[in-house]
Amino acid sequence: MMNKTWEAIDKMAYKVTYNGAKKVYTPFYPKELKALENKIVELPGYMVPLHSGRSHKNFMMSVLPVMQCQFCGSNGIPPMVEVTLKGGAIKFSEDPIKLKGKMIFTKDPLKGNAEIQIVDAEPIK
Repeated sequence: MMNKTWEAIDKMAYKVTYNGAKKVYTPFYPKELKALENKIVELPGYMVPLHSGRSHKNFMMSVLPVMQCQFCGSNGIPPMVEVTLKGGAIKFSEDPIKLKGKMIFTKDPLKGNAEIQIVDAEPIK
């Protein structure tokens, strides 16, 4: 599943600053990733539902099948993006899917959305 887009996504990091004694984590987007902002990208991957149900219009997408990932819990979480489909919902599948959509970065991810999003996404064959 790994491609140049996932490789760029995987380079996202967090800048740690302090507000008094409180740690503040701010997303840092390196130039390879920043170059994809507001661009249409194609991304293969696996659906990770955010809510229960058979069909989903908004979900996370991972480079690895999270339910089968032997590394989860020991080596961190694989790269993920939040997806919002342009049209109707699609049925959940454990098989990989491929999407095309516009990559955007969330200004304040602490308020509820993932740092990296694919919006107006459409499944492609």
